[in-house]
Amino acid sequence: MRLSLRQSHDQVTPWEYALYVCVVSRIFIELDNLVQQGWRRYFANVWNFVDILILSLLTLAAVYKIWIEGFIHPHKYEDNAVYEWAREVKFYRNFLNISYIYAVAEFILFLRLLTLLEVTKSMGPMLIALKYLLTDVLKFSVLLFTTVVEHP
Repeated sequence: MRLSLRQSHDQVTPWEYALYVCVVSRIFIELDNLVQQGWRRYFANVWNFVDILILSLLTLAAVYKIWIEGFIHPHKYEDNAVYEWAREVKFYRNFLNISYIYAVAEFILFLRLLTLLEVTKSMGPMLIALKYLLTDVLKFSVLLFTTVVEHP
């Protein structure tokens, strides 16, 4: 019995095809907004940068997965089990990288979703206070990092 790291879900699934269609349509929507508003007005809004970052990450993950399927896909070599296993490990690590890219994009999408809660009575003031708190924590962490790195 051979050890195999590959699973049945390493191919592009129908859910991923649906995601790709949504990403492509969202790219066209963002391009349309860019043309209508002009690039200065479009990039004056910070959330447009966030949208571009999310779309770039999702596009990067899609291209990376298609590239892996096309070029690094482990072929079956029955005569050399060690070589086959090493290629499967490399294949598996690349899929972990793709899942990390998806995780970062999902986190940014969650932060983007939090902006919708700012209009509610109960969550709005708390999110605004949390935003100011996080900027102060970020400033403090940069100061702490430079202090710790400077003085070992």
